[in-house]
Amino acid sequence: MAPLALFVLVYLATLMLTGFAASRLHLRWSFWYFFAAAVAASAAAIYGPERGRWNLGLRVAPPIAIREFGIGVVIAAVLLAAADLLIILTTSLRHVRNDGFPWRELVVVFIPAAVNEELLFRGYVYQKLRQLNRWLAILSTSLVFAALHGGNAGITWVALANIFAAGILLALVYERYERLWAPIGLHLAWNLISGPVMGYNVSGFAAQSTILRTIGSGPPMLTGGVFGVEGSVLTLLVMSAGAGWLSRSNMMRGRRV
Repeated sequence: MAPLALFVLVYLATLMLTGFAASRLHLRWSFWYFFAAAVAASAAAIYGPERGRWNLGLRVAPPIAIREFGIGVVIAAVLLAAADLLIILTTSLRHVRNDGFPWRELVVVFIPAAVNEELLFRGYVYQKLRQLNRWLAILSTSLVFAALHGGNAGITWVALANIFAAGILLALVYERYERLWAPIGLHLAWNLISGPVMGYNVSGFAAQSTILRTIGSGPPMLTGGVFGVEGSVLTLLVMSAGAGWLSRSNMMRGRRV
């Protein structure tokens, strides 16, 4: 699988070069470096071995892109509302008003992080593996997706299981449309709603400001603890239900996975 090896090598090389250049120029480390690496690696694979004959799933009419992005946002909002309701019903955790939305972090953290991870895990590598076997692609990329979160603050086995389930969920959303706009919308909206809006940590990351914040307490296995809503076993139940619904829906539409 030379194209996949090329993708990984270009990604790592670009990340190292941008990091080195940033350090020499005394610039702060940024998630945009990861995004640049994902773009460079995708371009190298597509315009190298694939000779430009690969549809990554981004080139589509704007109305279709907006619609599918919005569908991803709605899926994220519904799943998070269900998970949050279960947490509130089973613990003393509550939301109260906080200091506002972190607009700077939206640009420097949340947008590049979500798009980078979708290019990495539902982009060229996933799509190439998918040609061999869809479930191989879904499970292997979801496993790596979870493993790369293994060093995050507050990580637990429940959190890892949730990230793995999130990888499956995002892959099934890709399978629904065979484009990247819906997974990007879901991923970005999930991070923004759970963190800057609801006030949970996002995979162990605490936003500098949030519209709401959480007060009260409860068992970390239910509240998610330091890792955030993705550390809760209740979220795992919700995401598993969402993945099951998507899988069944895809099969009914003739998109077998």
